[in-house]
Parts: sequence; C-alpha cells; structure tokens
Amino acid sequence: MESDPPEEHHCETAVNKEEQKSNDNDLDALEGQYAALKLDKLQRTGKALDGLSRKELYALEQQQKWALVSVLKKKEELLVRLLQRSKFHEHQVIQENEILKRGSEERMKEIPYLELFPENRSGFGTSSKPVVSLLNHPTQHMDTGFGLGL
Repeated sequence: MESDPPEEHHCETAVNKEEQKSNDNDLDALEGQYAALKLDKLQRTGKALDGLSRKELYALEQQQKWALVSVLKKKEELLVRLLQRSKFHEHQVIQENEILKRGSEERMKEIPYLELFPENRSGFGTSSKPVVSLLNHPTQHMDTGFGLGL
C-alpha cells in the first residue's frame, strides 16, 4: 500500500479547511439574510414595529398603501374578467335556448299533433264541443253500478 507523501496530504488538508471556512461564511451570510427577511416580513405585517423611527414607520405606511391599491386593482381585474366570462356564458346559453326552441317548433310542425288529438284543433281549452256537466243530466239515466254487481 502506498501512502501519500506528507506534502500532498498537508496541501489537501489546507484546501479542505479553506473550503470549510468559505462554506461557513456562506452559511453565516445566508442566515443573516434569512433573519433580515424575517424581520422585514414581521414589520410589513405590523408585528415588529418596535425600534422603527417615525420616518421608517411613514415609509412602511406608504408601502402598505401602495400594496393595498395594487391588491384592489388586481381584485377588480379578476372580477371584471369573471363578469365577462359570465356574460359570454349567458350569451351562449341564450343562443342554445333559441336553437332548441327553433328545433322544438320545427318538430311540432312535423308531428301531426292536431290529427292525434282532434279535440284540440281550435287550441287548448277552446274546444267547439260543449262542456258536459253531470249536474245537467238526471242521475236516473246513468249506470252507477259500474259492473260491480250492485
């Protein structure tokens, strides 16, 4: 088994230590950025306002106002788009209903409806036949037994 010469081993160890220091520095920088972002988030949500000057509070207030205006504009855009879709859908439904109505009317013309139901020739409820009432006829002429053997 060959062993590495002491010089090469010493160089590799020094390189590894430099890489480790660089990694540690990168990690420290990332942790610092994370802490700053977390504090910024808390301040923007109004939860960590202690220690801010009047000028910083005013700037934060202005940011909040612009953010609210932006949110309201986006909400309005979404509602307008939703309204446009609803109107488009309504228009499609109206057209579909008109097509179905025309189809129904054409089918009614094809079916000899009045030939199937001659009593409705003059229209529903306007038959030329007189309405027969049981009250106008004496009951003696009617067979009320209905074949029950009475």
